[in-house]
Amino acid sequence: MAMIENIFSQELIQRLGWTLVHFLWQGAAVAVTLAAALRLLRKASANVRYCSACAALGLIVLLPILTLWMVDISGPVLDVADAESANLVVNGTTVMPIVEAGPIEIVEPANKVELVLPRVSLLERFVEVIEPSLPYVVVGWFVGVFGLSVWHLGGWHQLQKLRRKSLKPVTVSLQNRLKELARRLGINRIVSIAESGLVHTPTVIGWLKPVILLPGSALTGLTTEQLEAILAHELAHIKRCDYLVNILQTVVDILGFYHPGLWWISARIRA
Repeated sequence: MAMIENIFSQELIQRLGWTLVHFLWQGAAVAVTLAAALRLLRKASANVRYCSACAALGLIVLLPILTLWMVDISGPVLDVADAESANLVVNGTTVMPIVEAGPIEIVEPANKVELVLPRVSLLERFVEVIEPSLPYVVVGWFVGVFGLSVWHLGGWHQLQKLRRKSLKPVTVSLQNRLKELARRLGINRIVSIAESGLVHTPTVIGWLKPVILLPGSALTGLTTEQLEAILAHELAHIKRCDYLVNILQTVVDILGFYHPGLWWISARIRA
């Protein structure tokens, strides 16, 4: 725990910790709102429902950023004993603070002493309980983010291997068919296509230079119309930038890995 306190300031640890705590109810509120919206949009197009889920994911990203900036941090309180023992150093000389004594007031003892305790709200009690645990919350979050990042980077590295291994060129007629479909869909980027011995379903890899990988079964067991439908489907993913959205979604999933509401929103987007 001392290591993270040496790396980050106490204020940053508190801000980040409270942001993680507040994200629990914020993420739940966004997930409930999306569930209600999808219920109202159940007869709408799949694209409308997809955009609604992506908007919810964007709100999931925005809320913690605003919370990190706006969260109220309790500053250190100067104890009375510390204040009295505080010394001033002027030109190498220690000067004790001067405390003026007011007039002495003699108060006669009362017959009855009533002790009144200040009322503590439920929110203040919650803060008192949670605040000492914030460094542990931040450390646990960092450990989870680091572990998931390593795991996803390994998967991304394996995915990039598909662009280089076990590839076969497709026929010129199929390449021309792909170019024609891309033109009709308004896709200006150059889209490559190849047969892969490592994929079992048609797959799109890449965003700036996308490539469509087709399994061998797609080239032998399908009619021309079925193959064109598959190519149009994959080109639709490219036009909608689904690969980029998936990368951004993965980053958000890693940062908010501890929230079930975020898992559900991500599942809606993928569906």
